Amino acid sequence: MKYIYYFLALTALFSFTPIESIYRQPLKNINGDKIDLGQFRGKKMLFIIIPLTTSDTTISVNDLSRLKEKYAGSLVVFGIPSEDAGFKKKDEENIKRIYGIKDEHFILTEGMKVKKGDGQSSLLQWLTHRDKNRHFDRDVQGVGLKFFVDEIGELYAVMGPRLKLTDPLTDRILSKVQTQYNNKN
Repeated sequence: MKYIYYFLALTALFSFTPIESIYRQPLKNINGDKIDLGQFRGKKMLFIIIPLTTSDTTISVNDLSRLKEKYAGSLVVFGIPSEDAGFKKKDEENIKRIYGIKDEHFILTEGMKVKKGDGQSSLLQWLTHRDKNRHFDRDVQGVGLKFFVDEIGELYAVMGPRLKLTDPLTDRILSKVQTQYNNKN
């Protein structure tokens, strides 16, 4: 009987997979500089798959600016150019011109493979796989998908491309009060 308990304890110990932290995900900005997501502990983070042209109105630069101003100091927005949507390294200057917002509340990331499968970026794996983020298992449907991460690094909402940043639901999601602030890694 003692061996059965020993076996069960070892099985439980080795079958436990710790949940990864958003703060440990590797990320670079569009200029290739590393971004330490840990510096944003205590702030909400919004990750958006951004349009690559001004003719795509899924996400408006004006709406991004208004959102950034409304939640200044409590929200950091990450615009992610999608390789799956056609982003290439040569498009970087055009993307910088389109999203000319230059401050610490809006960060353009390097281009990434966002859809599930081979080559998907580590950050997007975390955002789209429940076994990594504990809450959502959802593939990227395209430009405009939004992932909301709270002040302690928990993915707490995913909003589809059809819902605009001006939708009242965005404010309800961003107004969510964090009740359990603690230092997660």
